[in-house]
Amino acid sequence: MDIPFGFNLDNRVAIVTGGGAAGQGIGNGRAAAILLAKAGCRVLVVDRDADRARVTTHMIEQSGGTAEAFEADVTSEEECGDIVDHVLERFGPARHTGQQRRDRESRFRRG
Repeated sequence: MDIPFGFNLDNRVAIVTGGGAAGQGIGNGRAAAILLAKAGCRVLVVDRDADRARVTTHMIEQSGGTAEAFEADVTSEEECGDIVDHVLERFGPARHTGQQRRDRESRFRRG
């Protein structure tokens, strides 16, 4: 995966939810996290499964990026608040956020 010329996000912070992936696959969240890190972002990789988030973080770090894994369920308002609190404490303000969902039904759930 290459970053287009002139696409520079050095020292920005990104939160990528659904940043893990089942098995050794990539998946949309993992791909987004890797690309944002390659573009220069410090990435908080959020997933309901901490091990999956850690795999993504390891992949980013192996290629010279900066990332941190964080376990949270974005269907929980309290856990979303925990994500925000954590990123503000560790990285400062986030400028790029992405949201990945496992299934179509979860897009329509209300908390």
